[in-house]
Amino acid sequence: MTFHFQGISSHNDQQADPIKTTNVLAPIRSGGFTLLELLLALTLVALIVVLAYGSLRMGIRAWEKGEQGTGQKERIVLQLLRRQVSSILIPNQVYTSEIPPPLVGENDSLAFTSQKSLVPENSQGAVFVQYAVKYQQDWMDLLFWEKPIAFIKENDTGNTEIDDMQELLHGMYAISFSFLQLPKNNEDEYVWHTHWPPEGEIGLPLAIKISLQEHEGSPIDSVIVPLHLSVEEQKK
Repeated sequence: MTFHFQGISSHNDQQADPIKTTNVLAPIRSGGFTLLELLLALTLVALIVVLAYGSLRMGIRAWEKGEQGTGQKERIVLQLLRRQVSSILIPNQVYTSEIPPPLVGENDSLAFTSQKSLVPENSQGAVFVQYAVKYQQDWMDLLFWEKPIAFIKENDTGNTEIDDMQELLHGMYAISFSFLQLPKNNEDEYVWHTHWPPEGEIGLPLAIKISLQEHEGSPIDSVIVPLHLSVEEQKK
């Protein structure tokens, strides 16, 4: 008996063909994006925008704090000057042409003896103080120097070099001092002078005005310091 398996064998080979089976089951991919890919892309773009906006806001706040810090420093310096100028030491003597007044000032400088010190090491007694404006190419700096009067030598006042002074303010557009004079009689008006003492004056000014301007066109910060000396005392 003879059996022929040629037909059966050929049929099984066709069913086991891996190439044909794979082609039938493989999904057909179109040329676009899936919904999941689109959502992931949109989420990533939104995250980048949020981070960029946050960095921008941080930069703006840092700039605003810097501007506020600059104005705060000016106000602190003005308050320190007010405190020291208002404590000018007035000797128990009559001012004459031979005895210089305890305060000498120009539009850009100020020198006097004060009972208040800005330097902690000098806080135990009266100090001789000098302020000066240093002119740079496009700005001004406010400089400061003080020394206990116990260590001041004769003719030592008023000879401080600019390089020996400490910087209080840097990069200001304008810095100035002015001095209010007591009227000679009741009919005269109060006058602000750019230097002290003016000609014929041997007393103290009624007040000192200190003005600071950070930039051209910016508001002028000023403080007026009344001196603790009555009109009657100055007329004596």
